[in-house]
Amino acid sequence: MRCLSLAFFACFVWIAPAAAFDAADRTFQRGRVGAIVEGTTRPADLARLYGAGNLRHESMDEPGGGQLHPGVFIFHGTPDMLEVHFTEDGKEIDYVVVSGKNWVSKEGLRIGSQVADLERLNGGPFAFYGFGFDYGGQVLAQGGTLAGYSIFIQPTRDDAAAMRELTKPETEISSSHPAVSKVALAVSSIRVEFARK
Repeated sequence: MRCLSLAFFACFVWIAPAAAFDAADRTFQRGRVGAIVEGTTRPADLARLYGAGNLRHESMDEPGGGQLHPGVFIFHGTPDMLEVHFTEDGKEIDYVVVSGKNWVSKEGLRIGSQVADLERLNGGPFAFYGFGFDYGGQVLAQGGTLAGYSIFIQPTRDDAAAMRELTKPETEISSSHPAVSKVALAVSSIRVEFARK
């Protein structure tokens, strides 16, 4: 009986991690996006996890340009879309960009999150880079649950006068700036960093 109990426990321990990182999971946190896990998942694993037909291999670059590196889109053009960026040699996952609206962190961060949502998660107002250059809209918040993510926001409402106030390349602007509410800034991408071994 004791041997049977131990065997059951061992089986449970073995299958639990697989269930925790199901490919149908659409949640993310630092070090994990769905079934893609920091230090565990390799580029070659993605076809097994998400299906080869759902992958689109591309050469990718950083915001602001720079050297191209290998990567893959998962579920390209759908609400489940991810961009997985590899190291230059293509052997490891460097980071994952959440770009589909179906992904959400346990705290509620997602594509389309509004400034008020980000301020709540940050514990108060945050700074972002003014628009008009490649890093425009990058959130500089490091408080609360936003630390560790690279988040970009974009306007969702057209207001030319307000955008002139916010188009200030390489300038930090507060989320409490009066022009912010007029253009309804919302999250357009979330980069989840992966530490490499």
